Amino acid sequence: MSARVYLAGPDVFLPNPKAHADVLKTLCRKYDLEGVFPLDAELALDGLNPREQARAIFHANVDLIRSCQGVLANMTPFRGPSMDVGTAWEVGFAHALGLPIVGYTVDGRPYPARVREYVGDFFDENMTVEDFGLVDNLMIDMSIITIVPDFTTASQRIREALMTPKVPCECADALNFGEPQPDCTACGGSGRRPKDKLPDGPIFKESSDESPQKRA
Repeated sequence: MSARVYLAGPDVFLPNPKAHADVLKTLCRKYDLEGVFPLDAELALDGLNPREQARAIFHANVDLIRSCQGVLANMTPFRGPSMDVGTAWEVGFAHALGLPIVGYTVDGRPYPARVREYVGDFFDENMTVEDFGLVDNLMIDMSIITIVPDFTTASQRIREALMTPKVPCECADALNFGEPQPDCTACGGSGRRPKDKLPDGPIFKESSDESPQKRA
């Protein structure tokens, strides 16, 4: 059975978004993935005022993300130096759900370079622009497994991630009151580890099927 992946991005604003979605979905099928596009919900918006339409679209997209096992996010700068803000929200939501996320962008320059180019002569030297050598804001980059230059490579990477099942890492519950250990050997601080890899330490020598609370 193909894994469902949500196709996040500003592609919905293209002149013919559904035709573009069909291209992406065809590429997904090459990697045994089922691409899920935001417009797949086929909402009946007639008769709704603009705010009601927005609410219906919001809930439909949330439900689509919840129905997926992963996310492919188009992070190409959109109407500014950064990625589409709606896509950024969806990345954060997917991360909170524990879904693997792979990003792709045609502009892999560090974020500060894009900001300076976009702002130009209006750049304010008194305002800090975060510079961690990342493609976008750190809260986005740190939520994503990897960022690649194109959709095909992104599809390969998300497939690889989905083929390595991950579970919540015990280091968070047992050692750090809900927060993962930054130096955990199993999850690397992400809070989710490969199913067959336990953290180091005597507390984890028993079966991984039992939580630390059950072992106590």
